[in-house]
Amino acid sequence: MGEFVEQSLESLLPTFEQLSHVQLFTESEVNAFVKRCRQFEYRLNKQEKTPRDFDLYAEYLCDFLKLLKSRRTKMQYWHKLKLIDRPMCKKVASIYRRAADRFQGDLHQWEKLINFLKEHTMRRELAAAYTRALQIHGRNENLRREFALWQFFSAASPQNARTQILASLRLFPESAILYSAFFTIEIHFVEKVLKRRKFITKKRGDHKHGSDDSDAERVYDEEVDDSIMNLDVAKAVVEQAISAVPRGAVSGMLVEMWKECNKVELVPNIDTVRTFITEKLKEFDNEDTRLFEIEAACKEGTSRFDAFDAALSKTPTERMHRLYLQWLRESSSKDGFCDMKIRSLLRSICDGDWMTENDWRDLEGCMQEAEEEFDESFIEKCLEKRPQSAIFWSTFLEKRLRSNVALDEFRDLCNRALEKIDPEESFPIWQHAIDHSILFAPNEVEQVFYDAMKKANTSVASKIKILFVDYLSQLLEDGKITPEQLKDRLMELVNSKPNSGEFYCHVHRKVLERASPDTKFAGFVLKSAVIEECATVEAVILFAKWTMKYDISNFHVVHQTGLKLFKGAELDEFVVKWTQLVQDAAVEAIKNERRVDKAKKKKVEKKTSMKKKKCSCNSQNTSKNKGVKENKKRRGLLRKYKSPNKAARTRQRS
Repeated sequence: MGEFVEQSLESLLPTFEQLSHVQLFTESEVNAFVKRCRQFEYRLNKQEKTPRDFDLYAEYLCDFLKLLKSRRTKMQYWHKLKLIDRPMCKKVASIYRRAADRFQGDLHQWEKLINFLKEHTMRRELAAAYTRALQIHGRNENLRREFALWQFFSAASPQNARTQILASLRLFPESAILYSAFFTIEIHFVEKVLKRRKFITKKRGDHKHGSDDSDAERVYDEEVDDSIMNLDVAKAVVEQAISAVPRGAVSGMLVEMWKECNKVELVPNIDTVRTFITEKLKEFDNEDTRLFEIEAACKEGTSRFDAFDAALSKTPTERMHRLYLQWLRESSSKDGFCDMKIRSLLRSICDGDWMTENDWRDLEGCMQEAEEEFDESFIEKCLEKRPQSAIFWSTFLEKRLRSNVALDEFRDLCNRALEKIDPEESFPIWQHAIDHSILFAPNEVEQVFYDAMKKANTSVASKIKILFVDYLSQLLEDGKITPEQLKDRLMELVNSKPNSGEFYCHVHRKVLERASPDTKFAGFVLKSAVIEECATVEAVILFAKWTMKYDISNFHVVHQTGLKLFKGAELDEFVVKWTQLVQDAAVEAIKNERRVDKAKKKKVEKKTSMKKKKCSCNSQNTSKNKGVKENKKRRGLLRKYKSPNKAARTRQRS
């Protein structure tokens, strides 16, 4: 097996070398790509192969081609396409071809091969693929039609296209899509011939050798019969189709032919054929006629919404409703008006008793989005036709709740709903029953809670318990119960097994959100969840956060418990969240340490600045004292020299 794998990879070795050489991909990316291709090659060389093995490899290479194209666009590098891109396309085509040959009866494999070859314009391989597919699936009308149209438009071979379509009509003489394709080939052939003649008759000075003067276009240089150029053959095709195709499919075929007439520009006699088709369409009064009228009205500038509304008023059938609905869903302008029209059409389909399972799901979604558009009478009719819908019952009960219905009547409605719907979807019904009791029977609210927890299954009972916890917390805020009473009630709920992990997490958060939280009880709640092995990943992570803050010695125990408790995807999720928790804790610890160091540094700087101020004050005082003393000395000297003593004066006088 390994030899065949390496031999298959060696065919792409020049491509791998060029990828790293032109630096479109790094060396590590190329190595990873080669490694992944080797893994896929081993899957294709095992003894028992499945279509998925081929599809995965081909889809992986297609994704790589898209990435390669984006890299080329980013770097503006368009060289060596034949050395890199072309071998990769051939490799993908060979994988799809191997899958189609191995699973010949699967038409889906042939369609994948054909679509890929069309996308990458591999004409030679595509012609061979069509031929081989028709040898196996020759009774497929759509495949024959696609091959004929491809021969005409892409392969530029009108003669082969006619041959294919005529051979197909011999097999399926009543096929509407084949006659429509035959008509398309005839009128577009005339258009191409006229375009070619117009190009040839241009002055040589204006002629520029380009894509128009290709070998493909020279096919239309030959002489063509006047019956073909005058569209007599096309008109004969229409007449033959009307007589051969069953009556129910004629109108749809004529609409398609009329649309093709609108695509042709240069053919002078096209109006005659279009008028002939229009006259034949007027003989029918069905949905296809309405589609023709819609297209004609839109061509004149009428809004498609108005055209569909007018058609629906003329032909209010199920098919007309679904055609309108299909156009709205496929419309590019999805806005509130489109959504409103969709809801209106679904309501009309429901009134006409044409609903399918998908229609009921769509109507339920619409009712959740725009509840105000549906009145009680319509919802009641829906409940008669689909009593198992929890959404219809929930919406109906909510409207009855707003109308202040009597207590006994509302409870009877709730009991009827609980009998009809799936127990897994009963939570909204119990929620409405609780809301009604809070409004009109506040003394019986707790009894309704206990009845709901007793009668509902485990998943719904856990949601009701969460609702009960919120109700009890609100009673505590209103001062109707004490914290001790709340703790007793919560303990009773925790001890009433089984419980879900979400319930334990909710109780834990509610306890810690209080003004004076009971941290010990909050930890006990999550510990109970872990002991019962019903804890979710969220519950274990919350327990770890609690231990980090209040019981750090058991932090590692929580980690070991989580590793034992979870398996598979839950274990991966737990490991990721645990790593994130530890990293966040480390980052927070570093931030706290920096805050402490910063505070200490500020404190030290403050002390040093105070000392400096004191020192500066002392130095100023000493300098002042020195200055005073010096001033006194100077004054004394001045007095000594300016005012001599009495003895000196007497000497001078004598």
